[in-house]
Amino acid sequence: MPVNEQTAGPDRATASASGRSGRPKGMRSKLRELLERSDEFLVRDWEDIYNTVRDAAIGGDMSAARLLFERGWPVRKGRPCAVQIPTIRGLDDAREAVAVISTALGEGTVTLEEAKALADIVAQAKSVLEESEAEKLAVELAAIREKLSRGPRLVA
Repeated sequence: MPVNEQTAGPDRATASASGRSGRPKGMRSKLRELLERSDEFLVRDWEDIYNTVRDAAIGGDMSAARLLFERGWPVRKGRPCAVQIPTIRGLDDAREAVAVISTALGEGTVTLEEAKALADIVAQAKSVLEESEAEKLAVELAAIREKLSRGPRLVA
């Protein structure tokens, strides 16, 4: 569509001589300017803002209290787990690890999310063990096939 007076209003950019349209180089967006001004406001007045929110929380405003706690003491994620699962060297170890995790979950030692993460680790270890076992069986089967392909040996 060619640029004309109907499509190019005062708020629309018109095509320049180079054929480009849009904001001239170096011009800043209104959003960026607004964000920079709000950052300046927060840096300059952060102590007053904090004191206002703190006073509101002390006065019983639960939203203000939640804001202070969420920002001051965020929920820890990825904390060390209090459950000692056995080293998984075989499928019996994997079964024992699942039993330990289930017990810890039942006792409330770990959360559901932590138990799931531990169970995922056990499942991955079990998968690696099963792949390793399958590789061993494949090698043994190939050796047996090699023996059988030679045929029986007659002793004279």
